[in-house]
Amino acid sequence: MRSSISVKVAKVATSIINKTGSWRNFKPIADSTKCKRRRESVAIGNLERFIADWEMQRGIRIPEKKPWNGRRIAVVGSGPAGLTVAAELARMGCDVTIYEILHEPGGVLVYGIPEFRLPKEIVRKEIEYVKSLGVKIKTGVVVGKSIPMEKLREEYDAVFIGSGAGLPAFLEIEGENLPGIFSANEFLIRVNLMKAYKFPEYDTPIKRGKKVVVIGGGNVAVDAARCAMRLGAREVMILYRRSEKEMPARIEEIKRAKEEGIKILTLTQPIRFVGKERVEKIECIKMKLGEKDESGRARPIPIENPNFFVDADVVIVAIGQRPNIVGDVEVDERRGIIKADSFGRTSVENVFAGGDVTTGAATVIAAMGAGKKAAYAIDEYLRNKDDKLAKERSEHKCKSDENHENKIVEMKELYNELKERVVKAPTIAEYCEAGQFVIVMVDEKGERIPLTIADFDREKGTITIVFQEVGKTTYKLGELKAGDKLYHLAGPLGKPFEIEKGRIAVVGGGTGIASVYITAKKAKEMGNEVVSIIGARTKELIFWEDKIAEYSDELIITTDDGSYGIKGLVTHALRDLLEREKVDQVITIGPTIMMKFVAKETEKYGIKTIASLNPIMVDGSGMCGSCRIKYDGEIKYACVHGPGFDAHKVDFDDLLRRLTIFKKEEDFARKYPDFEREEKEILRGFYES
Repeated sequence: MRSSISVKVAKVATSIINKTGSWRNFKPIADSTKCKRRRESVAIGNLERFIADWEMQRGIRIPEKKPWNGRRIAVVGSGPAGLTVAAELARMGCDVTIYEILHEPGGVLVYGIPEFRLPKEIVRKEIEYVKSLGVKIKTGVVVGKSIPMEKLREEYDAVFIGSGAGLPAFLEIEGENLPGIFSANEFLIRVNLMKAYKFPEYDTPIKRGKKVVVIGGGNVAVDAARCAMRLGAREVMILYRRSEKEMPARIEEIKRAKEEGIKILTLTQPIRFVGKERVEKIECIKMKLGEKDESGRARPIPIENPNFFVDADVVIVAIGQRPNIVGDVEVDERRGIIKADSFGRTSVENVFAGGDVTTGAATVIAAMGAGKKAAYAIDEYLRNKDDKLAKERSEHKCKSDENHENKIVEMKELYNELKERVVKAPTIAEYCEAGQFVIVMVDEKGERIPLTIADFDREKGTITIVFQEVGKTTYKLGELKAGDKLYHLAGPLGKPFEIEKGRIAVVGGGTGIASVYITAKKAKEMGNEVVSIIGARTKELIFWEDKIAEYSDELIITTDDGSYGIKGLVTHALRDLLEREKVDQVITIGPTIMMKFVAKETEKYGIKTIASLNPIMVDGSGMCGSCRIKYDGEIKYACVHGPGFDAHKVDFDDLLRRLTIFKKEEDFARKYPDFEREEKEILRGFYES
């Protein structure tokens, strides 16, 4: 019976494809006839998946595409909404370019939804279909920083914002910054996008907990729990503050999770995380259901029962995501979403938006629907405009369409494992400033690591990075020569340093010496008096001395062993400086422990001090939450709110503890740099330990 139905469905699908060129063009007709058969409802999602698979097996037919109409469209984000609006407008004859911050297009389809729910081969084929329509996809572009939104509005006839809802929410309770506590976004990005489940074949590590607790009740929470189980956890539990009936996850997903052995503890609210060097337990309270709230679900209310503890060595917080706002458009402050009408029109004339960025986290199909509606609204908007502009642009090449070469054009070996690389990156060089950083990937199996921009040349379109080979990724980066290309480069990221007027002291150690140069240069160009203090263990690790001296009224050099300059630490030299002269601001860049003690010295004098923090990052845009720090009693993200922070408000001890999260994995990768997955006994012993 089922096979005959499948054949009939496939024949219908084939008919649709033959008539329209693609099942994507199929528009169902509303029918008021009610089904009187009281049986299980039709699994529409399964039918849609079946038709899509049927089409892919037989090859996707490219639908008829209209000739170019002279219009250029920019799409921000390559998730479901962005891909849909791009494909629709391309078919209408528009020249469409998608800008994506990550190294792979697809948005939540590639970083958020696990392989067992959405095979990535399907996503790749969909992206290839979109590209076959002539759509260009530029990865590693941070709209708003690599390219200002106003620049896009000038160079394109319309801009569509489909940046999604990828900013994680946290519980904001005691102990939430303990190592071992991840946002669902970070956990899923590591697993899905960075292939951390294949570590150490792939460089990005993941924590394979033995007792994993997931907090939340949506599809993301269930996805994270099922991934944790597949990573080898002995026990996985979902904590949810309402009853199972109120869980927003799909019923089928909850059922599958239970079948896989995942426990669900409902009417439970975490109130505190407990642990010393990492999370060990979760303190919880029991809840009961009260009246319905604005979501239409019963409101959870604490009940007077003794608090209890749940053991956990890995915790995944999956309580929702907030939109990634891009551009100067009107925002609903309460919900944190872009205000747009049902066709995606925003408060700015030629800027449209759709998907999760206008609704909050929702479904893939809803985002696609929003993209389709916006495409027709953009087409109508363009047709109503004067065609003169289109004619003027017929031979115009947008500057934002320039190729991102990411090619190494110069290289220097500063000393042993200390390296300098100059990279061709025109869009980054045009807009970067002192204090900002880039995210680098060496190859498709590599990690996404942050590196501070040490220098730039806007005319040549180059940036300079300085790094020390301390792990597998930086070793591979050090092997690249002039002419080689980086697999991925995104930036500029973070905020530039807020340099004040007056006498400025810039203090750096290690690779932070390079950042002293670009900071001193900026401070001097502002008309400041600059004192630079640089230090290292020994003379050979001091570099760029002449370059820093060029922009310094005074340069002080220290070495731990006294082999060059003053014997001692940079903090000793800073103490001497502060005792003899007035300093208006101190900026410090380097090892975390060094910045901690710089802050202690300046705090005595009440001198405003900026520390450039360097926590672990994955995406660099705030989407994963891995770079969170404790700052003035609140949680901040170094990649979004920094990396420069008021050093006197930073919890350096918390930061130092978080930097050790993956120390075990880093040591393993260094010990086995050419590890083969066939060496299963070594790997098994590593995880069992």
